[in-house]
Amino acid sequence: MKNNFVFFLFVCLLSSSFIFTSIHAQNIADNVEVTWGNQHKEKSGSFITEVIGIDDEQIYVLRYRRPMGGLAMLQNAPEFLIEAYDKKGNFKSNREIPNRYDKMRMEFEFVIYFNNRLLLFTSNYDRSDKTNVLYMHEIDKRTLSVKGKPQQVAFAKGRSQGNTGDFAYKLSFNRKQLVIVDFAAYKRKEQDEFGAQVFDKDMNLLWRKDMKVPYQDHLFDIEGYEVDNQGNFYLLAVVYEGRAVKKRGGKANYEYSIWSYTDKGNNTKEYKMGLGDSFITDMTFRVSNTGEIVCAGFYSPKSTYRISGTFYQKINPQTTEVELQTNKAFDTQFLAEFMSDKKAEKGKGLYRFDLDNMILRSDGGAILMAEQFYIDERTTTSRVGYRNETQTDYYYYYNDIIVVNIAPTGETEWATKVPKYQVTSNDGGHFSSYSYMLKGSNIHLIYNDNPKNLFPSNGSQRTYSFNGKKSVVTLATLSADGHLKRSLLFSNRDERIITRPKACEQMSIDQMVVCGEWGRRAKVGILTFE
Repeated sequence: MKNNFVFFLFVCLLSSSFIFTSIHAQNIADNVEVTWGNQHKEKSGSFITEVIGIDDEQIYVLRYRRPMGGLAMLQNAPEFLIEAYDKKGNFKSNREIPNRYDKMRMEFEFVIYFNNRLLLFTSNYDRSDKTNVLYMHEIDKRTLSVKGKPQQVAFAKGRSQGNTGDFAYKLSFNRKQLVIVDFAAYKRKEQDEFGAQVFDKDMNLLWRKDMKVPYQDHLFDIEGYEVDNQGNFYLLAVVYEGRAVKKRGGKANYEYSIWSYTDKGNNTKEYKMGLGDSFITDMTFRVSNTGEIVCAGFYSPKSTYRISGTFYQKINPQTTEVELQTNKAFDTQFLAEFMSDKKAEKGKGLYRFDLDNMILRSDGGAILMAEQFYIDERTTTSRVGYRNETQTDYYYYYNDIIVVNIAPTGETEWATKVPKYQVTSNDGGHFSSYSYMLKGSNIHLIYNDNPKNLFPSNGSQRTYSFNGKKSVVTLATLSADGHLKRSLLFSNRDERIITRPKACEQMSIDQMVVCGEWGRRAKVGILTFE
């Protein structure tokens, strides 16, 4: 009798496993090949921050290592390393970026892959004349070591050792122009100052210009910048009225503006962005191959800060005229995916969505990607002995993604919600958010997910939270008509790492680099799309 029961139980388990596998097989991505390189160990307390670049032989990755504990965090600078992997994701070598040159202390700024060269940029603050100097070093791709003498490429006006000014960069769409922007140290109630220097693909300086805008530093926030294929520089900013607050008296207290610097910076124009009775809650811009300034983003009624729809504009850079402008409210059916039908019918808007990406379509349209992101600060007080102890925890929320496809006419062709729920504490959202890849007419998104969201039980519509080491990587594919298909890409547990979407990058027309780590274990993989 006992043996019969054991046999019956075995058959039930086998049947359940077969049914479970069959159901899961329906949701496994079948258009992507996942190839992992070898797993290797890294220094404790380090993590990959970005894929720097890719050539015919290697993948170059930047790794950051924070100083470990106590006085070390105050006395030691963080370490940065460059790593090389082969085209199959196998680890080859790494080298720490030196933080000194000729007795000078060098602060790491950024490293880029430009015209088949690895270029490192570091800075040194000269206290005697309060100038922060930016240096360029070339890195030998074979040895990963710095070679030759560094070259001075930019200068930022500083005020003190703790207020030295900043540097940033942007590559043109054709990757043949580079702009390096230097920002003067912050000084309240003085005009905002910055400089731009544009280089060609061989790092020859094309032009440099010091710039000053007619707004006080604390009322002028720079949101983004672009350099076009002709070497013209553009800047997006938020300008506040009186005080640097988003709202005053329940109404918007800011406006967006775009500044263009053409003719080697000698011709300056400001484009003030406006939508009449609505205000812009978030926007970005790109410069098309024909020189048009293409702007898009979200808007709200002036009485609220919830986003109600999308807008799209094309500006003629010669006349400064808006040649095309459209506003499109989210329809009720789309809003109902985020809220109750009753609220959707009333047109209640969405909130806390950050516009992450804008991709210009080849026909002149645009694709917008936005993610709901916010930080929740929670402070608790507990009694320890004779005193109260207070602890503050920070919860990082990276939730649903919105993808909007806009036609060249400015009309919204579709808007699709990609459901996602990621909440972690005191980690900056290290394994959260998403990465994207374009292949043909499809948009592919990858992110860490709870497997229950791919294989819901009893038809549940609930979105479960990302669950760390037990998570899977979801592939969300949007077709040309906006149809969403979600499928299992791979299990993080099986690979013994957790994927870092923020550090993944499209490497070719059909491949993406994925990076993952947990503790000291690290892996790089290649996704190949059919």
